[in-house]
Amino acid sequence: MKCIIIGAGNAGRPVARILNHTGNQVIITDRKILEEFPPGVQKTIKTMEDEGVELMLGSDASKGIEKVDHAYVSPTVPGNSPIRKLLQDKQVKILDNDYVSKVINDILDLDIIGITGTLGKTSTTHILSDIFQSAGYNVWTCSSRMGNLLSEVIVDGIVNGLHKINDIAILELPHGTSRLMSKVDLNIGVITNIYPDHLDEFEYSMEKYVARKLFIVDSSKILVSGMQCINYLEDLRDDTIYYCQENSKCNVNGKLKDGILDITYDMPNLNINGHFETSFKLLGYYIENSIAASAAALAYG
Repeated sequence: MKCIIIGAGNAGRPVARILNHTGNQVIITDRKILEEFPPGVQKTIKTMEDEGVELMLGSDASKGIEKVDHAYVSPTVPGNSPIRKLLQDKQVKILDNDYVSKVINDILDLDIIGITGTLGKTSTTHILSDIFQSAGYNVWTCSSRMGNLLSEVIVDGIVNGLHKINDIAILELPHGTSRLMSKVDLNIGVITNIYPDHLDEFEYSMEKYVARKLFIVDSSKILVSGMQCINYLEDLRDDTIYYCQENSKCNVNGKLKDGILDITYDMPNLNINGHFETSFKLLGYYIENSIAASAAALAYG
């Protein structure tokens, strides 16, 4: 496949790199020249060029259309833009995020746990990774500690073969990254919570924000969620495993007393129940994140 990526921004770069990695001929275009990008982005673009992506920066994207049969257009490019019309006139097939997500899904042949939500994603990701590492697993951990653009971090991990040398991937999935991960099969999906943050990115619509977060409902074989999300999920899945702090209505319930975190769990759909205690150093909201990580690890088995 010969493909042109319109826009070398946050959406276009990881798409260009993953398509190139899977054996396609890829051109990436942008009106900006290389030096106009931030230093970190310049480094990524140069890496892509070294890997075989053809750069057409600071030039008219129409010049590259004659060379290709497929195109990916960054979401920031207006729907009525001349370049979109030109692609239509030239009958160039448009690739969407679902297509790219399926490409990533075909590559990732290891078990995956994905964590989304508004608050606590990063902490939950690392607590869960520590649990699996302590159990002897080789873990590919991907969180915002590794970089601000998680889709780019995940693609970089794929290109460098991290999915081949680890037993399990534990991936933080913020709403921006969900575009490229919406069709990736998750063994366990975790939603920490959904609060009205980042609404400026969703036309100040809580409904649109919630919809973006809930991509994980269909992607997850087993879904784990904070009790705060029950109103969003109860009509979508009746097998969600809910966790919370000191609330007997949850499937996984955690209580902290005298430096001991007490976890009681009952997951009828998985036929497991029980109780354990562990020493715990109090760090505020890490209690909830630790309960979330415990619930996901127990659900995994």
